[in-house]
Amino acid sequence: MPQIETSRTLDIARPAVAQAILQICKEAEQKKAPYDNVSLRVNFEQLHLPGVGTVDVPIVVTVANAIGIPPTRFDLTITAQNNEAYFPRFEGTVFPDGDGPTKTDVWLRGEYTPPLGTIGKALDAAMFSGAARTSLESFLLWLVTEAATRIRHDEYETARATLHRHE
Repeated sequence: MPQIETSRTLDIARPAVAQAILQICKEAEQKKAPYDNVSLRVNFEQLHLPGVGTVDVPIVVTVANAIGIPPTRFDLTITAQNNEAYFPRFEGTVFPDGDGPTKTDVWLRGEYTPPLGTIGKALDAAMFSGAARTSLESFLLWLVTEAATRIRHDEYETARATLHRHE
């Protein structure tokens, strides 16, 4: 099965990032708004289709085996919400890593299973391997962007509440 390993860096401390990412993935798993319609996106070009555009595939996110207290690593499975047999399945791990107080590398590591058995493996190797990788890289970018937004919003609300208490 093809391997995926990709990362994104945030200028935020690891504990906050780990907590936010796990919460977002669990909310996506529970289909809780605003994460009730998460999709993987692939460009037409990567699928060797004519024209300009994207294909969005609604996904099911499943979280398991959160490790650490608070959890700093967890297993993640991503499958298509509909017509699962026609789309790759990803199984891997998400974990924030970093030694410094203000920088975190968020890693997504694992493997994906091409759809359609032997025919799907051949098509993936010949034409579509970049599509799965790019869609998972985009998913990780979306995830860290959502985490950063959530963390900054929480920090803002805490600061605002503190200011109001001192008025």
